Amino acid sequence: QRNIADNKLDYRDHTAKIGVDGAQKFDYAGTLSARLNYMFSSFNYPTVYEKGFSQNVNNVDFGMAWRSEPGRFEYYAALDYGYFKFGKPDVDFTKAMSENYGDFSLGGRFALGAATHIGADVNVEFVNDSEAEAFGLRSTAANLCVTPYFKASGAKYNVKIGVNVGHAFNRGTSTYVAPDVKLEWMPASQFTVYVGADGGARLNTAAMLFGENHLINPSQSYETTRKKIGVDGGFLIGPFAGASIKAWGSYATFSRQLMPELCENDRGEYTGVYMASYDFKSINYGIMFSYATTKGISPHGYTLLGAARDIYANGDGIALNDLADNE
Repeated sequence: QRNIADNKLDYRDHTAKIGVDGAQKFDYAGTLSARLNYMFSSFNYPTVYEKGFSQNVNNVDFGMAWRSEPGRFEYYAALDYGYFKFGKPDVDFTKAMSENYGDFSLGGRFALGAATHIGADVNVEFVNDSEAEAFGLRSTAANLCVTPYFKASGAKYNVKIGVNVGHAFNRGTSTYVAPDVKLEWMPASQFTVYVGADGGARLNTAAMLFGENHLINPSQSYETTRKKIGVDGGFLIGPFAGASIKAWGSYATFSRQLMPELCENDRGEYTGVYMASYDFKSINYGIMFSYATTKGISPHGYTLLGAARDIYANGDGIALNDLADNE
């Protein structure tokens, strides 16, 4: 494959990560956990007109958390910090971006009964990077969010009713109030219906975006994204003799949502990719039919396996190899 200048495009990406984590449980008190990770990535940027250039990234992140022993009142506190740095700048910039980021979370809940709770979560996240002013942004941004909620669960239902109240500082300053609601109804072991609504704000750190796409601009800073409102719903029928049907739909409105665009230099040449902010609406819907043999797995276990796999793989459905005749 070649670009417009007839330069051969060569894609290379080598990423290594090393880390350590541990936890210590204190009887009748709680559990203290901590982690430390380091990542190094070496890769190249193919471009439209140029031969491209090599790049490297260093990323260190640290976190620790305390969670109380389960009881009528439970609480937790967590602190995370990271440092992220590109080795080289974009071809049209003089400096590569370096970034400090982190968040602090604190929360607790009180049991009203065996399966009902009231609680609240508080989260503060921040980012500070070296190249924000070159994009007309302040070097430091933060987001504070408080979420009070009520939870209840039973044999045929799960309910969470909460509200996100927060304020985003700099890079799109705004105060927001948005729902945090999730309702699930399971009238039968092989039928589930759910609806939900959410919203809030999110800091766009380079570390987070790099985890999704290595070919982001190494000199760019980013505005804060606001999810004004999002609603979703769907149902799952099955499995019946290994067959199941899942249908879903969602609607959301965003402001300053990042989308990829080609980067144009002073000569009118497109030299790479950067992320631009847009306001838009999103509609997503679909239906899926799946089949797998469920040897030795109950319908409830099948549903739990599907949920766990979706969380782990960020995907939908259950692959045949997950279930078929496995011990």
